[in-house]
This record gives sequence, C-alpha cells and structure tokens, in this order.
Amino acid sequence: MFLGRAIYGLGGESITVASSAILSTWFGNGKEIALAFGINLAVSRLVSVFNDTFSPTIFQMPPARLPYIALFAVTWINDLSLAASIVLFYIDRQFTQKIRQQQKK
Repeated sequence: MFLGRAIYGLGGESITVASSAILSTWFGNGKEIALAFGINLAVSRLVSVFNDTFSPTIFQMPPARLPYIALFAVTWINDLSLAASIVLFYIDRQFTQKIRQQQKK
C-alpha cells in the first residue's frame, strides 16, 4: 500500500505542474486565474480527503474480494482520467487555434 501511494505521489506532482501550466495559459494575467487555481487546489485536496477516508475501508475488506475491488477502482479511475485528458486535449487545441487566429488579425 505504501509503495502504491509513493508511485502515485510522484505522478501527482507532475500533474500539479501540468495543470498549473494549462491554467496559466488559459487564464493569463486576468482576475480569473486566482479562482481557477483555487478551484484546482480545492479539488485536489478533496480527492486527498476522499483517498484518506476510503483507503482504510478498502484495506480492511476480506482478502478474497480485495484484489478485484482494488483493480476495478484503479481501472475506473484511470479510464476516467484518460477520457478527461482526451477532452482537455481537444479543448486546448481549439483554444490555441482561436488565439492564433486572433493574433493574425
């Protein structure tokens, strides 16, 4: 369990840096950037609380069911993350194209 948390912890820092870069690109120097960073931080902290709340519950489940539940949960979360990344890619690409068109004018 500790090894898994360490591996995901390393990835979490990379995600924080990437999301900060995306937010600063989208919101620039406007007033909205503070709200965007605040929402990003709040969601991150809520997910940490969710993890800290439910990890012990999952860990105390009967050993026969634990691997299946853990595998299902991790697969579902990773699939959701992949889908969100694909949506973000298309939104960011459209945003970048719109900005380039405005700069040409």
